[in-house]
Amino acid sequence: MTRITLIVFILFMFGCKKGPNKSEQILAKVDTAKNEIKVSESNKVYTCEDVLREIVLSSDVEAIKKFKDIFIRVENISDDKITIELYTKNNLSDSPNQKQIVENAVAWLEFLPSSNQLQDITLDPENPKMASFDKNILSKVNILQTCGIKTTTNKVAEKSASKTDCKEVKGDMLSGEECMIVSGTLQSVYNEIVSDKLVEDSKYLSKELPKKTNSVNISENENGLMQIKYNVTGKTVNIEMDYPGGVTSIDLEQKGNGVKRTITESAD
Repeated sequence: MTRITLIVFILFMFGCKKGPNKSEQILAKVDTAKNEIKVSESNKVYTCEDVLREIVLSSDVEAIKKFKDIFIRVENISDDKITIELYTKNNLSDSPNQKQIVENAVAWLEFLPSSNQLQDITLDPENPKMASFDKNILSKVNILQTCGIKTTTNKVAEKSASKTDCKEVKGDMLSGEECMIVSGTLQSVYNEIVSDKLVEDSKYLSKELPKKTNSVNISENENGLMQIKYNVTGKTVNIEMDYPGGVTSIDLEQKGNGVKRTITESAD
């Protein structure tokens, strides 16, 4: 009996040393899983939309808090800003076998690459609301390169390469300058007028070239500027800045890859 007891004890001890217990096995699996996740994240190839999605979802934009299921679409990318649409999807179909999905825009955002700022333009594009987000996201990837945005150096080189041919304009109570910008768009030429202050009171011009005809009344201007009229028709833009004693006119016309820019001042 004693011999049998001894044999059973030895077999029991041998069985205990043979492998780890369940808790050790589970721990090993968890550690392995963590390592796989880290490797996956370090090797992830980010697209422009991936980065912007993370930025938006980490922000304090009101729509992110309000809607549980929200989708993000990159609407436009320029060197100055990236326009982002936030929208939801609703199934209007009563049939479980056939869906009728309708998208509803719930917010519009702009990301400014030059300053790494995110702004909400949903309520008023002219007076955007700044939003905060996790800036650590930007350390994962070069957003300028990923989104194909030109650096300041490239912009300067491009600007110097765009030749401009100008001539003086004179007439009855009218003076100004007509220029042919060999390479440019209506938007880029307009931006230059505003940023380089090519006309007096340029600070009252809209930051973005309006997409449709409208007018803006100006009050409390020391130089007497009363109103700015924007007339937008296809490939031409006419802007009139009305003063009590005359008008400053800005005429832009897209001609192939270039833009004809005419700026004149006329007296009443």
